[in-house]
Amino acid sequence: MGMMSIHLLGKFAAYSDNRSVSGLNSRRLQEFFAYLLLNRNRTFSREILAEQITPDAEPLRSRKALRQVLWRLQTVVDENAHSSEDRLLLVDDEWVTVNADARVWLDVAELEAAYKSSVGQLGENLDDGTADALRKAVSFYRADLLEGCYQDWCLRERERLQNYFLAMLDKLVGYCAAHSQYEEGIVYANHILSYDRARERAHYRLMQLYARAGDRTAALRQYHSCEIALCEELSVAPSRRTSDLYEQISADTLDSLLPAPAGRTSVPRDPNDAAFLALTHMRRELKLYVAQLEQILGADPECRPFPEAPGDSVSETRRGRARDTAGQQDS
Repeated sequence: MGMMSIHLLGKFAAYSDNRSVSGLNSRRLQEFFAYLLLNRNRTFSREILAEQITPDAEPLRSRKALRQVLWRLQTVVDENAHSSEDRLLLVDDEWVTVNADARVWLDVAELEAAYKSSVGQLGENLDDGTADALRKAVSFYRADLLEGCYQDWCLRERERLQNYFLAMLDKLVGYCAAHSQYEEGIVYANHILSYDRARERAHYRLMQLYARAGDRTAALRQYHSCEIALCEELSVAPSRRTSDLYEQISADTLDSLLPAPAGRTSVPRDPNDAAFLALTHMRRELKLYVAQLEQILGADPECRPFPEAPGDSVSETRRGRARDTAGQQDS
């Protein structure tokens, strides 16, 4: 058997020489193999592994089950090993571990290495090499770890790896924004929201990216998507920082805070303009009043965002109904 490639992100898959490895179809065998690979830097006693396989069984039965699983796994992954150095699994009477020198490619290992290489760095400050490594690593994330497995150890590892993945996506968004790669950054930010729709930071970055790309309408709509997500998921409103960005985009003053694109001379509005400041203050006060009123009257079942999006068909319909009601009352 040649070099083995193992995918734990998404559905379990193992390949050798571009062919699927046979003999690993059992869910129990796949999960046991994945557990060893995720803890490849650790040496296990047979007793610990026996409890992992059959936690509620008697010790004698657990040890027997472990021997059977180990034999089946070794038969598949080490069938052509000529020496202990060639083996993927190192097994003796007391201990079991993964051979650190074995010729194996693991998607989780690639993800972890890329994440560690970027720890402590802002996305805006990444060098091109690190950014390319992150791009490659996130492409391996087909789906969450071992889809269909709900054992406690797997749930913990799944959350850890998903957090790594989202952190790397966030860094890539920052890198793309800093290098004017707006379309790519928008893809990464939307990918974050597909996993966590209430992640306000991603909404904020999307608003910036859309605005910088010249799509002011999409930037404004993104704010209202943020409002709805935060209301439905967390029962909170967007932060002052996000609302301020919305005000700047709505008033078309964001250019005063951003460098002008190449070949274009920007003529920003004065952010200290009295009329603009007064309007901004009135909108904030009104939003506070609405929030207090909703608390008094009870939660809004539709979680209607405020302020309404310009040209919102739902908002137009509501205003039309209000005018019809007012007309009937006058008559």
